[in-house]
Amino acid sequence: MAENVSLRGNPYTNRSFPTSQHPDRSLEEPTDFYIAKLFFYFLILSASFFGNGVVAYIICAHRRLRTPSNFLVLNLAVCDLVTPLISIVFDFVLEENNHVWFYGGFMCKILWPAQTYFSCASSLTLAVISLDRYRLIMHPFKTRLSMKKICALIFFIHGLSLLSVSPYAYVLRLESGVCEEHWSKFAFRQAYTVSLFLIQYGLPLCFMVLVYGLAVRALHNTSAKINKMRENSISSRSAPLTRSGGKKLANSPPKVSRANSVMRSLKKMSSRMDVWNTPNAKATKMFIIVVVVFAIFMFPNQVVWLWADFGGGSNNPNFTQISIICWLFTYTNCVVNPIIFGIFSRDFRKGFKRIVECFFKGLESSPRLYGDKKPLQTYPRTVTGSGF
Repeated sequence: MAENVSLRGNPYTNRSFPTSQHPDRSLEEPTDFYIAKLFFYFLILSASFFGNGVVAYIICAHRRLRTPSNFLVLNLAVCDLVTPLISIVFDFVLEENNHVWFYGGFMCKILWPAQTYFSCASSLTLAVISLDRYRLIMHPFKTRLSMKKICALIFFIHGLSLLSVSPYAYVLRLESGVCEEHWSKFAFRQAYTVSLFLIQYGLPLCFMVLVYGLAVRALHNTSAKINKMRENSISSRSAPLTRSGGKKLANSPPKVSRANSVMRSLKKMSSRMDVWNTPNAKATKMFIIVVVVFAIFMFPNQVVWLWADFGGGSNNPNFTQISIICWLFTYTNCVVNPIIFGIFSRDFRKGFKRIVECFFKGLESSPRLYGDKKPLQTYPRTVTGSGF
């Protein structure tokens, strides 16, 4: 593959082709494909802006929700909001202009690295959230991460993200109306592709799978212990009383019947469900689903980049359409997280509901969103509470 055929971008950017190699849209994209692309661009951009904006607003507008753990969620929402905003808008204009770069040399150095920057920050934030959930479940009686520590972790996330895009910004150069990478050796480009794959996807995903696996195992073991304790308690209450000689007392309870055995099984199931329905366990299940969505929707674009740099994928005649479909998958990842928060968290679900109600009722002042309504649900302030 020629070194100037395509640009790296990130999971949210479009590649830029030299004008001579990228014909008019009518020859490159069928009309149906173009209309579908426009529809999904608009839908994803609107949903991401609204969903992540509401999540950020709910956290910032309520003192009770401004916990250290929720600041990580706030950082994730901001990254997921900014990424499609600076990707879809700018890149769509380039697509309509046959990928001729007219933003200037400074934006050539800034725009695509900024998109990659927020992509890395989003992935690393999910990894840090998994670490926070791990501490809550595995060490429930330890002091939770303070605001200072959370801010330090967020600073580390953005510092590492900035470091990861520095080589990308350095090699980007505007020449003949095309913003493209200029590496001294193509092997360096391939090495950078692998490093971005590890930072954006591979390492965070492996870390989250390991951490949440340990967390689920801990919850399962806790459930088993509680079940065993209840079972022993039921057995001790149902055992017949005897004298020292071994004879049963006259008023001793009868032998445990089959009905009692069924009741014990039901109580066993109930105790197991009680553990998994605690606020901490619910929050953990919610973030596990976020990780699964991350793994699925981010995967296609990561494969496309490896295919382009190691398998000559950019020479495929359908590479542009394939890339756009993969980008739509990764854009969608920014939309799904607020939906998951709304489904699993009562705080966010009520926040979404009341903001939608205010929108349709045409309320004029935002302070009334929560002032005249029942306050958001407060979970018990326990050591193992989710804080979410």
